[in-house]
Amino acid sequence: MKTVTSLCLVVTCLCSTKCCLGDPAADTPITVRVASYNVVFGSMTTPEQLGEMFKPYHLDIIGFSEVPDGDWTARVGKVLGMEHSYVGTVSSANHKDKYKSILSRTPLEGTAEHELAVKRRGFWNPASVVRAATEIESVSIAFYSLHISGSGGRKGNGQAYQFATTIVPKETTKRVIVVGDFNNRIGDEAMNTIEAAGLKPIWKDLTIDLSKESTFLHNKPDRHLGVIDHIFYNTSSGAKANEGKIIELKKPLSDHKPIWAEIVFPRKLKNVKKLGERDTTKPEAAALHVAPKGTAGPLVGAVDPDRVTLWMLARGGSYCSYTYKSADPAQPDGGGQFTAVPNPAANVLGRPFKTVIEGLSPNTRYRYAVTVDGKADPAWAGSFKTSPAAGKPAAFRLALTSCMKIGQRQTSWPLLLDQQPDIHVTVGDTHYADTPDPIVQLNHHVAYRRTPEFATVIRNIPTYAMWDDHDYGPNNSDGTAVGKEHSLAGWKQVWANPALGTPETPGAFFTFSYGDVDFFMVDSRYHRSPNVAPDDEQKRMLGDAQFTWLLNGLKKSQARFKIIVSGSTLDHSKVDGWRIYTFSRHRLFDAINEHQVSGVMYMSGDIHESLVWEHHESDRVGYPLVEIISSGVANSKTRSFATVDFDTTREDPTARVRIVYGNGTVHTDKTWQLSKLVPPKIASP
Repeated sequence: MKTVTSLCLVVTCLCSTKCCLGDPAADTPITVRVASYNVVFGSMTTPEQLGEMFKPYHLDIIGFSEVPDGDWTARVGKVLGMEHSYVGTVSSANHKDKYKSILSRTPLEGTAEHELAVKRRGFWNPASVVRAATEIESVSIAFYSLHISGSGGRKGNGQAYQFATTIVPKETTKRVIVVGDFNNRIGDEAMNTIEAAGLKPIWKDLTIDLSKESTFLHNKPDRHLGVIDHIFYNTSSGAKANEGKIIELKKPLSDHKPIWAEIVFPRKLKNVKKLGERDTTKPEAAALHVAPKGTAGPLVGAVDPDRVTLWMLARGGSYCSYTYKSADPAQPDGGGQFTAVPNPAANVLGRPFKTVIEGLSPNTRYRYAVTVDGKADPAWAGSFKTSPAAGKPAAFRLALTSCMKIGQRQTSWPLLLDQQPDIHVTVGDTHYADTPDPIVQLNHHVAYRRTPEFATVIRNIPTYAMWDDHDYGPNNSDGTAVGKEHSLAGWKQVWANPALGTPETPGAFFTFSYGDVDFFMVDSRYHRSPNVAPDDEQKRMLGDAQFTWLLNGLKKSQARFKIIVSGSTLDHSKVDGWRIYTFSRHRLFDAINEHQVSGVMYMSGDIHESLVWEHHESDRVGYPLVEIISSGVANSKTRSFATVDFDTTREDPTARVRIVYGNGTVHTDKTWQLSKLVPPKIASP
């Protein structure tokens, strides 16, 4: 494989082509436009041609790899009006003209080059990283560009591991960018190593499906190796990539494609962690731990502006207690005791315990630790964030999952944590016991909650759960399932949901609010008519009582968005969903229209595939009925999940849906405005 050079550049703040007059406003963000390009030792283009190609992007910094030495980089800068450059002295694999260089619009300081070498077969040596620093508007940004072989990031061997553990931690600049040709794809072990050091690839902010793209050998499609050129920034800076792409050229100038991005850094930074350090108050940096034998959890459940529910499993007769502390030092510390769940539905492996912590502050992150019989363990410590003020505009991220199975790859859970969701909603098949026996079900719940990847999610992200068939009873089970009342009793005790059902109508259904978004978690199993029943007016999905509960909730809701959540899809299952419950489906759609309920969206799982679409019968609703299906986080080929960013602080509130695959790529990215989810009578003047 060709050697590729990545640049390491520390930039203070870049003005792009904009004029910087006077003192910048204290709250004005810093925008940096950066590019990376492996120019294959300048064999396919001239510096002048390359400069003309980059002109439309108004770049602040460029990192080149496999670049000739001498004035080649400076000649590109002459075309672009970028006067400052640095060229390293280590040529990758000791080949000719495979140096690394940095080209900047502003002066460079602290230039350096670090050699990376691996004494192991299968790696070319040497690799290297060049670094420079620049200042714009008196703000420093560190930018690294490296060129490494396809290393895999193995401890003590891989060049990615060397970079992530020996160079990155020494960087003291609070804003960092890393670019170059990594010879590894996102999701590879090498890239995971770099992300674990606190760096995030721009692709996770952008709407690009990397599985369908390539940046190397693009002129030989049958040999392309995917996207191996990347741009990263440090997550602790609070930055975000607003724009960026793989640049497609009609006439190739290299055997790689150039990439570029616009990265926006906040001017004011709070509690910035040094790169390479783990921030245990942030769920995305939480460490993996296996719970001690005989325990499972803790699990963070229902969260409100002033309270949170915690769940824990320990041996019967244990004394479980907790302490908590706000990330804000001005907030008081606290602690208390768990209470054993009375009348356990299954008391074989241990006893469920629950507690409610009250008196908390809205939209505040807390750290907590649990002790069992006076003993502490890292697996029993985590963090949570309370919800925003009730009914008030807010911006937050929800992670949606379903279909998780023991024995399958659990690699998507760390990716989910990396998305930094505020809440986690899981919509069924949380195990595959396929029985209503609560003892068997508890065995499955405990086994999965002892999986380190999933355990890390539930002890750091408030989690709400709805069942589907496999964690309710047998496959495709319905309201005729024998022993369903035992299944319900166990379900109530094993999760930390709000109160389930109503005094008159049993079931796993409930509602909760987050800011001014209302969620209606509907139970599509307990009162369901059999799938094989005639598809007529007698066939029910929710049962009449639960449907009335749902409709009344939708009618009374003052929230901007109203989200119906269920394990069953609206149309994508031909044998086990609303598709074969025509009366129930139309009754719901027509009621939304009749009662002029705006902002309704639907979330589901079940089908081992993730997607988002607008239902083809949306005319019955009066506006596009969006269904977000997230299925197979740990039981599908893609191991995918969904995130939804709700932002009701906007004049026209939005819901942004992204489908994230297990290889780290964002497969889908779509946004709906609330103004488009309004019945015609309300929308018309």
